[in-house]
Formats: sequence, C-alpha cells, structure tokens
Amino acid sequence: MSDKIRHKEKNIALHDIQGGEKKVMTKFNKKMINVLATATLVAGVAAPVAALTAPTAIHAAGGGEIKPTNTPTVGDGGVVQMGSVTFTIPEGTTLTKGDSVAIKLDYDIATKEQAKSSVTESTYNTLTDSKGNKVVYDFASFPITGAGNGVSLTNNGVNVKEGAFSAKLTASDRIEVTYNGETTEVTGDPAKFTLRLGSIWVDEGENDDAEVSFEASSSSVFPAGKATVAKITDSDDLNLAFSSLDTSNNRFTPKIVLEEPKAGAFSTSTEVKIKLPSGYSWTSLRDDVDVIYGDADPKGLKFNPNGDNGRELVITYDGAKSTKATKFEIPFDFEVDDSSSVKTGDINASISGKTSTNVSSAKIGTYGDYGSTLSATDAPTITAGKDEQEVADIKLTETIGESLVNGRTLELTLPEGAAWQPVYKAVYTDAYSPDYRNLEAPGGKETIKDEGVTLKFAGYTGTDRRTAKYTVTRNSSDTDEATLEFEDLELALASNFTGDVKVTVGGNAGVEGEVVVAKAVAPITAAASSKPNVIIGATGQTASSFTLTEGKAEALEDDGTVILDLPNGVYFTSTPKVEVTSGDAKVTNVRRASDDNRVLFTIDSDSTTASTITVSGVTIDLDRTVPEGDIVLDVRGSAVSETEAYTKWADNDAAAKVAIATVSTPAPNDQTLKTVFTINSTSYSVNGETRTADVAPYIENSRTFLPVRYVADALGVGPKDILFDKATSTVTLIKGDRVASIKLNTKTMVINGTTITMDVKAVTKNNRTMLPMSYVAQALGATVDYDATSKTVTVTKK
Repeated sequence: MSDKIRHKEKNIALHDIQGGEKKVMTKFNKKMINVLATATLVAGVAAPVAALTAPTAIHAAGGGEIKPTNTPTVGDGGVVQMGSVTFTIPEGTTLTKGDSVAIKLDYDIATKEQAKSSVTESTYNTLTDSKGNKVVYDFASFPITGAGNGVSLTNNGVNVKEGAFSAKLTASDRIEVTYNGETTEVTGDPAKFTLRLGSIWVDEGENDDAEVSFEASSSSVFPAGKATVAKITDSDDLNLAFSSLDTSNNRFTPKIVLEEPKAGAFSTSTEVKIKLPSGYSWTSLRDDVDVIYGDADPKGLKFNPNGDNGRELVITYDGAKSTKATKFEIPFDFEVDDSSSVKTGDINASISGKTSTNVSSAKIGTYGDYGSTLSATDAPTITAGKDEQEVADIKLTETIGESLVNGRTLELTLPEGAAWQPVYKAVYTDAYSPDYRNLEAPGGKETIKDEGVTLKFAGYTGTDRRTAKYTVTRNSSDTDEATLEFEDLELALASNFTGDVKVTVGGNAGVEGEVVVAKAVAPITAAASSKPNVIIGATGQTASSFTLTEGKAEALEDDGTVILDLPNGVYFTSTPKVEVTSGDAKVTNVRRASDDNRVLFTIDSDSTTASTITVSGVTIDLDRTVPEGDIVLDVRGSAVSETEAYTKWADNDAAAKVAIATVSTPAPNDQTLKTVFTINSTSYSVNGETRTADVAPYIENSRTFLPVRYVADALGVGPKDILFDKATSTVTLIKGDRVASIKLNTKTMVINGTTITMDVKAVTKNNRTMLPMSYVAQALGATVDYDATSKTVTVTKK
C-alpha cells in the first residue's frame, strides 16, 4: 500500500476488557512499594522504553544534571523494573574528591522473605535496616565490590578517569554516589554515566508514580530534587489500534495492533471483539503475527472470525504471561460480501470485550468507488500567441486501486486554439554521446509510472496536437492506487486565445474530468480614444489615435515586428507617430508597407514593466469598395504572436483589434472595381488610383500570372478571405457566395464544389504563389481584357 494513503494509528484504550470490577486501591503509605534490587551503575545512557511522559531534568548551580532516562509503566502485585537516571558532569566543572549525592527512595527495600519468590539465594547480599530487618539486593545487578565498584563512564572527560565514581547502599532506603578521584576540572566532553535503578516490589492495588529524591550539598556538582522513575498501574486494559488502513471496493488488509500497558496484561481472560458493519466479513489471517517488542507468546493468540455471519472477529490469549510488556501486529483481511449494504466512506468497526458491551469504535478502512481525482499545481499566467510556454503539472490519483483499466487509453485534450509541444532535451545514448532532440510526448516523458501502473505515450490524435493519447499497462499483482504526474508540460496558444486553459481528461480507461493548467492573457489590448465618421472615396481623413497595452511584461517580443493592418480598401495616407507612453519597451523603425495598407514597427527592447504604446496622427484613404460601418484595424506580427502563421488554427485571428473610424456613407450597389496591370511592371491602378506591387505580372503560355495578393486585390477579396493549406498546397479565395480553390502545380480549380480543368498550372516562383489571372477572375465573376499594344491587363469586377 502506498504510504500516501496510509492512516496513522488511532489508539483506543479497551477499558474493562478483562471484565469484573476495578480493584480499589488502599494506600497505607509509601512503604507498600519496596526495592528488591536497588540500583546499578552501567556504561551507556539507557534509551527510553515505554516512557509516557518526558523526563524532567534536575540542574545544579554548577551545571550538573540528573534526569530520568526512561519512565516505564509497570504493573502492581509483584516485582517490576524501575527506570534509569543519567548523571552529567559538564565540561569546565571542577570535581572535588568527596562530592556526592544521596539517592533516597520513597520506599523501604524489600525483605528477603518478600523477594524469595523472585530471586535465588545465590544472588543475595544482606544489609540490616534501622529496625534490625535483614534486606536483600541483587548482587549481580549492583556490584558494590570490585575494582572501581563497576563504574564506567559513557562520555569520559579528559581528566576524569574510569573508576572515579562509586556507589554504595547506606540504608534500607538510600544509595550514595561519590566522586573518589583527585580534584580536577572536566575538560573535553562532559562526563556522563547512567544509574539503572533496580527492581521494586509492588503490592496489589497500587496505582501511583514511583519517585526518588536526590540530596546534595549546594556546593556539589550534583543537583538536588525529585524525579519520577516509574509509573505504577493496576489496570490490565489493552491498547488497540488499526494500522495499514487502505481504500478499496472489495478487499481490505488492515493490521490490528494490540499492546499491553504492562507486562502480564495478556492472560487467559483476554477477549477482544472487533465487529464489522453490515456488508463486510472477515476472511483470514494473512501472515504470522509480528512481535514489535516484549516476550508474550504470539502463538498464544487465538482468532475466531466466524461470529455473526463472519462480521465479528474474537481474539483470545492462552499463552504464558509476559515478563516484559508486549506489542503485537496482527495482519488480517476482510472483504465486501454484500455490496448493496455498504456505503462509500469510512468503515468503522465496533470494539468490545467479553461481555459484548460496545465500548468504542474505530476506523478500519475506507470504501471507495472506482475513479480518479485530478489536480494541478498553481496555474501560471501565460500569453496568447506564444509557444513553448510552461504550464502547471497535472496529478491524476486513483480513488482506489485498479481504477485505470489495463490495456485501455487515456487522453489529455487541450481546448481549441491550444496545442501540446515537444520538449527539447538531451537524450543520452551512452555516457559521452548526448543526442539533442525533441521528445514528442507532453513534458518529454514517454512513460509515466507509479504503483505498478505505466502510462505509455501513444501519439496525438488528429493533426492539431490538441489530444495526447496514452496506453495503460497495469501489473496485476499490484492493486494499490496510483498517483501519476504529468510534469514539465509546454504548449502553444493561438493569437486570440484568452482565459482558462483547461485540460480535459478522457479516453476509455475510466477517467473523466478537467483541470485548469494556465490562465492566458492577450499579449496586448487595443483601445481608441474616439471613432470619427469618415466617408468613402475621400483621401486624408482623420482616424482616431489608439493605444496598445501589454498584457504583462515581455509580452511584446524583442526584435519582433508589430503590424497595424487596415481592412481591404483602406490605406494610410501618412506614417503615424508611434511612441512608448508608459513602461520601458523600446520602439524603432516605424514604416508604411508599399501597399499603404499596413504600418510596421520593431520592438527594439522588450519590457520589464508592462508598457503602453500610443499611435497618433492617423490619416486614411477609403476607396469606394469599403462598406458602411466600423473600420477595424488588426494588430499582428511576430512581436505579438509567434503562432499567427500556424495553419492548424483556421481562426487564429489577430492578437488585438480596434475600431479607429466609422464609415458613414454606404458604398453604391453598382460600384465597379476596375484594376489595370501592366505586364513586367510593378505599377498598377485601382479605379484610377496608382499603387505599387512588389512583384510584376508576367505572361507564360499565353496566360497572365500574378501573385495571389494582387489577384485578390483586383477582385476585391480581403486578406481574411485568402486561405492557404500548406498540407495540400491549395489556395482558396472567397468572394461573396463564390469560393475558388486552386491546387498548386496542377491544372485543377474547384469553384463552389465543381472541378474545372485549366490549360495552365498554378505555380510557385521566387517563393511567391502565382495564379493564372483569367481563370481566377472568371471564377469569381470578373472580366479580364488584354491590350497587346499597351501590354495591359484590365480586370473589371462589380
């Protein structure tokens, strides 16, 4: 099971698990707790064992410290082990011969008669207490005699020698620790040693903290005070927890954790009942019981999972009592046996003792339906018209294992106007030969894996790279829920795409949904200060000034060109003023195109602060073909869109538009458009107005050829109605209700779906698409006349 869906153990105290009434504690005095084996000085700091509270350190004025190393919980009615205390003599402290600390027990040491059931005669040494009673201690655990009294140091200060400390029993309730070495300063690391307190005898019904007192002179390096070294309890209640909780819709594999609060709590009267809700039943023990610590016998645990139609599991114990508190982990299975009775969500089991009284309940698993959740990291703000833009990572997490169906497909689809892009990376064929290439999968990851599930990139559907397809492969032996992450994703956006970029997840693998991976802003917005009226057929008319404002810093590309494109039939009569009025972008090389239909300028330096560019002094000419209504200027070019030329988006419109004037007079219905071309000359006229082309018409095979731009101009076809399909090398011109398509290097032309065979081919020459003028003009309802004397071609279109 993945760690990502594990639940922490939830401990439950099973009160009255043994049944019967609680013992009533009668506390005569502290003498009810007796020391059986007093104490031992041992090398090393004892690690805390079953400590219920953090040890509290006692500090001396000179910096010395004594603190409990561990505070075990122990039972009543027998011999139990107290915890340990650690002595620290800090670096820089002066140890004086004779420095000592008296450790006073709150309780008398046990008599030999009290201890005979727990220790053997060979381990006894005797001492007479103040009442003349002989008391015993465990000689093996407390070697008073011998070299150095058996004392060794955990961390030895440079000037403190082994054997410099001694300990002795001075009374039935007192131990004295003394420094016997020469007076010296502790240098280097602190001197540290541990005193492990011995076993104590606890009477029945005792339920209290066991404390010791430290008594020392104020000038001693040893501190004075009290410390708790054991917690005594008369309770046999077990602690119960469930671990390894998982989410499934069929089989569950929790671990039942049973823990003794003290040694001997497991007994023949132990009985724990765990009852599942309706619709579930216990199946079987999966593996051997794990003993986490302690010495109770795991073979003494008995399991009966058949109660109440398999819903109730009864755990009993018939092994020997432990001498050390024990913790078991018991792996068990349960499953759904009636899906109509179960509900999605937490599965809570009822917990009780042998009386079947419900004392508690706890979560033991989660029932979930097949499915997956989708999430994304914070969606960045990206810019329309740009490519290779990083977006948020996508995380797909199965609700339960096997939600993704093996062998089926998963699809990630972008909205119209967005496309996945390959990632340019170094692919190492060996240690010394990196192969730099585009990795086609989104994010450059051909496979994505987790928990036995592999998604393998299977390409894109269609030709627009919107939908990436993956094939699901699942390891049948690994049914844990998987989390699959799509990282380092990059995409391109159409010039006019704004708003949320949503990825829709689909396919037939069993996952559906959508997630926002970015927020797209326009590279620029355009706004005019006014919209003056203009009329057709007039020149030098004043249009509105307007502003171009970046959507964010660096939206206008360094060294790129901005194109201000007027609609067909409208021309700039002068070059307007272009200046940066806020921000720090730089503009240079403002110029008009040769056809006067466009103004261009260069972004000499991109911005660090979103900038505003003001275009003023705009004057225009309108020919008689311009219709009534707004004159809308398009903002295009490499500075505002890296993707404007992408043929995959048929509606990849201008990055911004702005109405700079309104035509207030309608064009006459009988308006005639008359265009005259001169062979081998770039000069031509439209209704008497002279214009200049960048390529001259020529005659070949008795046919006049012109670039598509000027064919369209002569026929009144606007730039938006000129389409080119690079994949099929086909030019399409639209005029009114007529559509003419010509495939390059063929004699085929299609007019409103009807195929016409020409006697010449449309060709490409000097990187220009050249069309036979007469065929295209006739297709779109124009007449063509050729004057051999003047070498002129006249195209007339109403």
